[in-house]
Amino acid sequence: MASEKTVKFIIGAAMVTVVLGVAGYVLVFWHNYNGCQQLEAEAAKNGRPMSCADIKAAAKATGVDDAWLRAIAHAESNFDALAVSSKGAQGVMQLMPDTAQEYGVNDPFSPQQSIDGGARYMRALLRRYNGDRPLAAAAYNAGIGAVTRYKGVPPYAETLAYVDKVMALYARYREAMGIRTEVPAR
Repeated sequence: MASEKTVKFIIGAAMVTVVLGVAGYVLVFWHNYNGCQQLEAEAAKNGRPMSCADIKAAAKATGVDDAWLRAIAHAESNFDALAVSSKGAQGVMQLMPDTAQEYGVNDPFSPQQSIDGGARYMRALLRRYNGDRPLAAAAYNAGIGAVTRYKGVPPYAETLAYVDKVMALYARYREAMGIRTEVPAR
């Protein structure tokens, strides 16, 4: 007996769930999508519940765009509160221990603390780079020193891919949240 398979993907501002069922039936569900479903589903998998309210609260407290924080959390940990990188970054926002301490994060595996600390750190980076999101993302990934040394986004393959991923996610979250796409000044 064949088993059911479920595939989810995003089309515009909708999440599509396709269920390939037994006997060849295909069920397709369209959902409004603003990133909350994925965030909350991923968080539920690891037993550290969080919600979009955590990101919204951090965005409001810091003035950092909600969609930008979602893009960073998505790229960093796929919303996994228990994530630990090979370099030692921890939690949803993948803060290094020194950065977590600097921003008052006592429990990096607490979604709320990680998001709050990551949002405060991102606010500092955006201020440092005059709102230049690719530079802020590069510094979040490779460090301020690397951005300074290369006078821009470092030419590391990982960092270049990370910046591209974050910018794509940011555009997708903005669109899904019904926010007009940013157009750079000319």
